[in-house]
Amino acid sequence: MDSIVPLVPIKLDRLRHLRLDISAMCQAEMDMGALWGKEMSIYGALLENPIRLNNLCIIVLHGLRHADPTLSLPEVKGMLNHANIADVIGAVTEAWTKANQLAEPDREGDATPADPPGTVSTGADSGPLPASN
Repeated sequence: MDSIVPLVPIKLDRLRHLRLDISAMCQAEMDMGALWGKEMSIYGALLENPIRLNNLCIIVLHGLRHADPTLSLPEVKGMLNHANIADVIGAVTEAWTKANQLAEPDREGDATPADPPGTVSTGADSGPLPASN
């Protein structure tokens, strides 16, 4: 089955495509956590300013593995030598944004609206509330 998470082009050693689906993001978090010896969030890593290069490489690694499951972290670090880090960060940010936009319902009407409240009685009126002293 094809992924519904869109691909984002990134020029490294050659043109490649990032896909930050749930699997890629979970694996990236696990690898960052193992590297730093604490739980890590991919979102937290992306918010770091400046982002740690080890975290960026791990995120890129897992974003590329959909096309080549044999990629290693040293290979990705070598690929990043061919690219402007700002462009890599931009592509990762775009891939994150596109992946997370899919989780939200379409605001143009694709999502089914909730049913309006019914007019059915929920029981007898309990009367006025007691006055507070």
